Amino acid sequence: MWGVLGAAISTGIAVFIGYLLIAVLLKMRVGMEMGRYWLETAQGIVPIAVVLSGLGLWAERYLPQGWNALLLGGLGYTVIFGLAVYWLAARADERAFIDGILRRLRGTAAKL
Repeated sequence: MWGVLGAAISTGIAVFIGYLLIAVLLKMRVGMEMGRYWLETAQGIVPIAVVLSGLGLWAERYLPQGWNALLLGGLGYTVIFGLAVYWLAARADERAFIDGILRRLRGTAAKL
């Protein structure tokens, strides 16, 4: 009756219930502040989801079909996702960690 849409909705509901049960468990057993956790998680995820969803919907009409397009689209998405996380979601200490890795990679590449 519902087909693919029903499968997607039921999967989303199951994942959401699973997250709620884990949150209750973490709150009861570990004493973790789940409200703060969800707020900090949302502050990182929501801006990225909005930007990348908008870009994806806009770019979809310009993308060709086929395996090469799939591979190039995946690579492009990965690069855009990484930049969006760096600029929109990463804290200063996380950006410093990423910068350190990139410096080491540049130093390694310069030696080759």
